Amino acid sequence: NLVSQVTVGGTYVLRNPVGFIDLVKVEERDAEFEVDAFLNHLTRYSSSAPFICKRLIQFFGISNPSPAYVERVVKSYIGGFYTHRGTVFGDGRYGSLAATAAAITLDKESLAPVIDEDPVSGNVREPLLKVIHLMRSLRFERRPHIKLRYGLFDGLRSKIGQSPWEAPDQFSFFSGDYATPGLIASSELVSPESQLLSISNVIGLTNGLFSLHSYGLAVADGGLGPFLTRLPSVGDYSSSVGFLTYTTVNDISDKINDLYTLMTAGRLSDDNKQVLVDAYNYFAKAHGADTGERVLLQLMSALPEFHTWNTVRKTGLARSITPSPPKASNTYKAIVFINLFGGIDSFNVLTPHSNGGCYLYDDYFEARGGDVGVGLTLDEILPIDGSSAGINGCKTFGVNSLLPSLKDIYDEGRGLFFANMGHLHKPCTNKNWLTETRTDLFSHHTMKAEAHRVDAFKEGDGPGVLGRMLDVLEDYGLAVSATSVNAHSIMIDGSPTTGRLSTAMDTSGVPRVYHREFLKGNQQELRLFLEKLHSETQENSGAFSNQWSQSFIDIWNKTDTLVETLRGIKLSTDFSSKAPDIDDISKQMKLVAELIAAKDQRGNGVNRDVFTVYMGGFDGHSELKATMNNRLPALDNAIKKFWMEMKAQGISERVTVVIGSEFGRTTTMNSNRGSDHGWGGNYFAFGGDIKGGRILGEYPLSFTDSPDNPINLGRGRILPTRSWDALWFGVAQWFGINEPTDLDQVLPNSQNFGCDLFTDSDIFVSGQSTISGCGGVVETTDVSLYIPEPRYLTGKEQKDICRIAVLSSSKQLNINPSDSRCYISNQVIQESSSVPGSYEVSGSAVLNFDAYIPKEYIDKKKVNSVAAAASAFAADFVVADAIQITEAPSSSPTGEPTISPQPTSSPTPGPTESPAIEIPDQCLSILDGIRVVSSSSSSSKNFYGLDIGSGIASAGNFFFDSGSWVVLGTGVDIWGNSDSFHYMYMPTTGDITISMFVSSFTANHPWAKAGPMIRASLSPSSAHYSAFVLGSGSFTNQYRQCDGCTSVNDQTGVISLSSVWLRTKKTGNVLESFYKGI
Repeated sequence: NLVSQVTVGGTYVLRNPVGFIDLVKVEERDAEFEVDAFLNHLTRYSSSAPFICKRLIQFFGISNPSPAYVERVVKSYIGGFYTHRGTVFGDGRYGSLAATAAAITLDKESLAPVIDEDPVSGNVREPLLKVIHLMRSLRFERRPHIKLRYGLFDGLRSKIGQSPWEAPDQFSFFSGDYATPGLIASSELVSPESQLLSISNVIGLTNGLFSLHSYGLAVADGGLGPFLTRLPSVGDYSSSVGFLTYTTVNDISDKINDLYTLMTAGRLSDDNKQVLVDAYNYFAKAHGADTGERVLLQLMSALPEFHTWNTVRKTGLARSITPSPPKASNTYKAIVFINLFGGIDSFNVLTPHSNGGCYLYDDYFEARGGDVGVGLTLDEILPIDGSSAGINGCKTFGVNSLLPSLKDIYDEGRGLFFANMGHLHKPCTNKNWLTETRTDLFSHHTMKAEAHRVDAFKEGDGPGVLGRMLDVLEDYGLAVSATSVNAHSIMIDGSPTTGRLSTAMDTSGVPRVYHREFLKGNQQELRLFLEKLHSETQENSGAFSNQWSQSFIDIWNKTDTLVETLRGIKLSTDFSSKAPDIDDISKQMKLVAELIAAKDQRGNGVNRDVFTVYMGGFDGHSELKATMNNRLPALDNAIKKFWMEMKAQGISERVTVVIGSEFGRTTTMNSNRGSDHGWGGNYFAFGGDIKGGRILGEYPLSFTDSPDNPINLGRGRILPTRSWDALWFGVAQWFGINEPTDLDQVLPNSQNFGCDLFTDSDIFVSGQSTISGCGGVVETTDVSLYIPEPRYLTGKEQKDICRIAVLSSSKQLNINPSDSRCYISNQVIQESSSVPGSYEVSGSAVLNFDAYIPKEYIDKKKVNSVAAAASAFAADFVVADAIQITEAPSSSPTGEPTISPQPTSSPTPGPTESPAIEIPDQCLSILDGIRVVSSSSSSSKNFYGLDIGSGIASAGNFFFDSGSWVVLGTGVDIWGNSDSFHYMYMPTTGDITISMFVSSFTANHPWAKAGPMIRASLSPSSAHYSAFVLGSGSFTNQYRQCDGCTSVNDQTGVISLSSVWLRTKKTGNVLESFYKGI
């Protein structure tokens, strides 16, 4: 299926027809051709080359290459050639790595020394590269009698975070778009390698390099090598697999100048150079020249200039430790998330049961392949009460027999299942899920990120749902802490502006920076020099080197304190097991239990803790049952022992554990006796405050793989009926977050699910919260609007429409905005027959109202009006296709305006009271550099109010109320050669567009006027150009061509003014006005 063009008769050109493999007569050749075509499609996709080239540049040491740099490399990647000073690299083929590598390394952005002066140039270097760099530069040699079978390294990944051929998954050791909280993330930069800056990795690398200088490549004192014979003394290399042979001249300046080039590529700062000179002189004098040289090399390997490609500029001050927040008086609570990576087959965790003649078990077992399939037999499941699932005839469900702890906790009333949950952008069906879901479904990497962000449209201030919870709680004054064990998770990262870094720890225990001679007990001679190397830097110093030094100092201090704290913690529970501890999951949960026990001793004490632990290997594409049999016993032991320990600590009611995975799996079996990537899955939560023994959500009523099954997407992929937002909404409330605005900060997309969320009263015994705007009448009404291109509304546009619907309903029905919720469903797009060149997007607005509002209070006509008004939200895309009042705008007004017989050159006798109109704040657009989008009255600083002219009956005013601007005013008229009215205005120059939505208009005079106006000055006789709604039920385009001239208007016919958009626009000296009735 490679695309090729076929010319017929020299006139017609068409592409070759698409071919498919004949499934009746399968030919190996067809399969090879198809795979080849598919691979070519992937590699030549328009975004593939930029993506690959940017990642390769990052691997070469520049985390944030300029777009121009990436573009130059892409050209060589695609063209297959790169020329540098007459030398040609590459063979001309697409994707030539020779040409690409040359383009990266020989580009001016890579070679120019001046680039080093940029504080955000460079990167934090990968740990493995630093180890290899040091060994090569300082001439590592293997001891001759050491056999290759011993290898060089041992447990390298657990010590520094990386090891050859041991990437945790296909996405390598870190994400290319990872950004650390603080300066890097707030500057919209990335630092992929910083994802490895955990406690265990930073200290493991530091100790490993110290050990390499002291003992050679051995295991001693946290060394990176294997254990061979014994623990050696300092300077004894006999127990190593090899050692460094670097030697230099005796002069200290020559030594450092040589190392300056070898270790930092000339980036060593003068300040740190002096620290090295002082350290060498001190240790050589106090302990001998050999010790002085060894310490010099160890300090060289601790330099920020070695660990990053960045320049360092010092202030001369000591670096401050990031302070721990003070503890508040609030009680302690903790959330623990167990991440089962790979997509656990959760329909083999929670299953139907045949007890009572339940039809669903046979349906399940047959869908999973029957007797030769992957479904669980009755002797492989443990029965639980499933009546809460609400499925007729199915009052018993089953839990996988390899997870008896889940059954025990469930039966105890402290555990519950969340049925068929997964990532959703909004409620959808098997008819519209492709339209309403804007993500890379069924991808491990993407769906893990979605499950951990819980922010479908990337609107939140921080990348992780638990991190955003801590942001809010930190604003409340609580002391918070975030810890991931064995694998960093973005779930616990908060807003970059907080600067709060999460802690990543390893199950090998809490390490500490260690040096047997000079950082042990009272022997702390090395401490002063290490602190000076990482002292405070200037604002224009390298961002990455500053980040490394701050991380090093904070981790050093934290671990010294934490080691002493945890030494005093004695758990009541033995976490060991006869089953293998896969991925150290029991050790991970033990460490979490220890940290919880030490909650009052960590820092100044902790009010709120979040933890993530990791267990992988659940990607069961083949031999699913073997995968589950291998891994579930270890998981079960970890859950069982942790639950026992929480009860022993007397803290179980303040700890909630959630067990989840990035997605579920297909309910149908594949040809390898496995299951493939699915969507919806069943997950478990437990804790002492959980209102357990229940199944929340909607378990599938059928596993039939047919179009008639509303949640089956084909191939056994189950469409989730609840989003992750639903679970975390209630958990956030339990954690202490109840204000609607704060819940929106934690879960920015929760409004898109209306009332389809769990509250803390649904999940927890102590829960008392509800969802404001839910529990009462639910109205569904049609919405329709026109857009200039064939596309569906984005999620933000849908939520903007709903925001106006909620605001309008509060005004129309005289209720609070928080008394209703809304989401848009069932989008359909078609070419417009009434507006040529446009497309009509129609759908439904689902409005939920609070339980306290009587049913008879909800006027269906008003609801329809609200929906019609809301569908016209956001003038930038709605009014773009509005009807133009001035048919042929030019440098002067239309030559033959339509003059109404009603208006006269004299003012209307008697003052006319202008009714109040509501102007949604987002809809006032000033396009010459100012855009008013605030949802609070703080925007009023951009506006002024003035009564213009004489005859004003009462002073006018304007104010911001519940998301809208309200303008009040009286006046004689806007007509003739002088005006009398109230003006809410903003001074501006240049081109301007003002768009205004009028949701309703009533008046007691046919010539009452309100609308957007562009005015030359504040003089009553000023030239102006306006679009007005009239009290007569029509509107007019009115203008005065010069100061003191007579007013002119183009009047339209009568239209429905229940909702209308008005726009006035000035481009150069061309003035236009538009309207759009809804």
